Amino acid sequence: MNKISIRAVPHKFENGSFLLLPATPAERSMLNSFCEGIGNKYVTVTINSAKGNKTYDQVKTVFALCSILFQCNYDRKPTAEENQRLYESLLLDYADTEPDLLHPERMVPIHLSKMSKMQAAQFINNIMALIIENCDLTDRQQIEVKELFQEFKKETSVGEGNPCDYDTEGNLLSIDEWCERNNVSMASGVNDGTLELCHIISKNHRPDLRNCVWNFLRMTHYEHIEIQHRKGWGELLSIYPHLIPRVKAAYDRAGELYPYTVKDIFTDEE
Repeated sequence: MNKISIRAVPHKFENGSFLLLPATPAERSMLNSFCEGIGNKYVTVTINSAKGNKTYDQVKTVFALCSILFQCNYDRKPTAEENQRLYESLLLDYADTEPDLLHPERMVPIHLSKMSKMQAAQFINNIMALIIENCDLTDRQQIEVKELFQEFKKETSVGEGNPCDYDTEGNLLSIDEWCERNNVSMASGVNDGTLELCHIISKNHRPDLRNCVWNFLRMTHYEHIEIQHRKGWGELLSIYPHLIPRVKAAYDRAGELYPYTVKDIFTDEE
């Protein structure tokens, strides 16, 4: 056997299917040793799911957002201990929960170290919404949040399992759930009270995609009508390039040809 790749382990068998959970480092080490010991009797199977492990960038983003939130409330940077305490407080309000090991009847927040990629992304989304809606940011903080917001949207805009579109179990959100989760503009990161749904692939061209949330953008009325409709995708994506992966992914998933106005933009992105 040349290569062994353990990504998930069976959790339970239900309705004729196995439910798989991400393998921990200890489980991967144990299973790798076992498989190597039995030679070529087994083959490697890699399973990619919406519950992939979180990335280092997500960890950095969480604590950067905690620092900004602290500064907005106390007009100074937090100590490492204060940032950790704020993070733990945010877990209670915004993280997914799981049964407590000692008291299974109690639900406790899942810590970042145990979150899946999807859970960590949704946690970030919740903290960003909290900051955008409630904090009076300085010019410098606005720039920092904007950079974190754009990086986050760009990283999570490709493929299935996008936290904008799916819950932490990998189920596609309903339109109402999607709107509730995406409560700021995906372009500018603001909510001016005029948020609208924008179909990436026109609902007139592809009526079968009119209710597919992965084909949506959430934008202000000005961004939607005055920029996207009146000036076109090329103008919108030149102003908000972090949207390029999401728009491109929708066209790829739908099997549609790229509009000529953005074909060069998509090619450059690759």
